[in-house]
Parts: sequence; structure tokens; C-alpha cells
Amino acid sequence: MSTSFSRKRTGVIAGIWVIFIFLNIVGCAKKIPHTLVPAYGEKQVRLIAVLPVTDRTNHPEVGKILRQEIAEALYFKQYPKIPLSIIDEKLAIFYPGVKEPTVQTMPPRDAGAILGVDAVMYIRIEECNSRFVYLYAKSYLNASFELYDVRSGELLWRTRYTATGRDFNIVPEWLKMDAVALYSEVIDEVVKKVMDTLPDGPGL
Repeated sequence: MSTSFSRKRTGVIAGIWVIFIFLNIVGCAKKIPHTLVPAYGEKQVRLIAVLPVTDRTNHPEVGKILRQEIAEALYFKQYPKIPLSIIDEKLAIFYPGVKEPTVQTMPPRDAGAILGVDAVMYIRIEECNSRFVYLYAKSYLNASFELYDVRSGELLWRTRYTATGRDFNIVPEWLKMDAVALYSEVIDEVVKKVMDTLPDGPGL
């Protein structure tokens, strides 16, 4: 009788520990460091234009994919989708020589007036590289993000994240040739972590 009771008590204690560990893990899954303006919801940000990526590392294919995925992520956060091609076409008319806009070369108010949006997002790839060791490749991506109100020029949101990933292929040359596959893991991680810090939009 006592043995049965002891087993039940042990099972209960084990169950409690499992729940405790689970809650502890969930609690540790915090958002990455970021800056968010107080009362963001009162800013009435609905239309966000994702500007071309500023790339300090000469990886245009990575910047292109990163921008596309950020635009898609905004849509799933209830911000209306603005085709990137339309953004580029409009900006090219007024800023033909600016391929990688910054706050200095293309101020938020000017970009907003051209595009007719509520906010503009600047993306900058700080570091992007890969290392190959026989059948493995290690990729690294560090990118920063800033969102500005086009009416006031105020910084609404800012964050930065670094991700690393590994890939494997029995043909080493393929790893070097397929840059999209090599960086897809780190791009996905960066987008997920970054967008978790931005509040949802007002709806489509």
C-alpha cells in the first residue's frame, strides 16, 4: 500500500517538475532587444513601405530575399501588402542615383511623400558571410531594422539581430553555388525574431 502511494507521489512530483521546466523554457523565450515608441498603436501606422536594403557586405541576393520576407511578414501581421516593384519604380523617379537608401540619403518624410505611406522601413545588412569546411557550410547574418513615421520623421521602432546556420551537402561545390539555400535558414530566423518585436497592424 505504502509502495503504491510512494509511486503515485513520485509521479506527481515528476509531473510538477515537467510543468515547471516547460514554463521556465517558455518564460525564457523573450523577445530580442528592441526599441519601440510608447503608444505605438496611437500612431495609426497602417501602410509600411519596405525600402531597398542597404548592404555593406556585397550580398545582393541575400538582401533581396530578406526584403521580400520582411514584406511578407508584415502582411501576416495585418499590414497591407505594398508591391516592392512599385516602391522601387516610384523612388527611382525622384532618387535615380540612390539604390540603397538610408535615413540621410532618403529622409523618411521625403520617401513617405513619394510613396503615400504611413511609415518606411530601412534595412541594413551589417555582416554576411559564410565559411566552408569540407561538406559543411556555416553562414552568418547580422542585420538592423528601423521604422520611421513619415509625418513627423520620428523613429517608431528599431532592432537588430544576428543569426548563424549550418548546411550540409555531399557535393561541396554545390554549397558554394547555391547562395539562396545557404542563407535561407539564417534569413528565416532573422525575420522571425525581428518581426516578433513589431506590434501587429490595424488590419487589412
